[in-house]
Amino acid sequence: KFVRSLLSDVQALEHMLDNDFFETGITRIGAEQEMCMVHQKTLKPACIAVEALEKMKKWDWVETELARFNLETNLTPRTFKGNCISLMEKENSEKLNKIRAVVNKMGSDIILTGILPTLNKDDLGFHNLTPQKRYFALMDSLKSQLIGNNFELRLTGIDELLVRHDS
Repeated sequence: KFVRSLLSDVQALEHMLDNDFFETGITRIGAEQEMCMVHQKTLKPACIAVEALEKMKKWDWVETELARFNLETNLTPRTFKGNCISLMEKENSEKLNKIRAVVNKMGSDIILTGILPTLNKDDLGFHNLTPQKRYFALMDSLKSQLIGNNFELRLTGIDELLVRHDS
């Protein structure tokens, strides 16, 4: 099933390339900024994404991420020329300041990192999964591929990490 889906995606890409569905003569750049929300005093995960997003629903550029302590912003795609990088930086800073003002009122702050260094294994359970169908579907799909009872995460390098977890 995976290989069929992959081949279908490749065929769609080939069709797009064959039929000139992509812009030419211009290069664009875009970005997203992931962040973790943390309690101001402890820097532990603040699982307030749903409540924070309710206060920010007027902004379509801020979204959920996988965990209740994550958010993501999407920056405006720009033509890759001139001062586009500094414009992206300015836009990112403005958006982060707006988010920070909201979560500060909730006793939290944001940290710009993909993986929060203060995470504990307990923070990674289903109870902290953002309550959206797409994330539950992702977890169900991953669990259907699981051999055994636990996932294993192994990071190697200067510091190494080996974690077994049920989600």
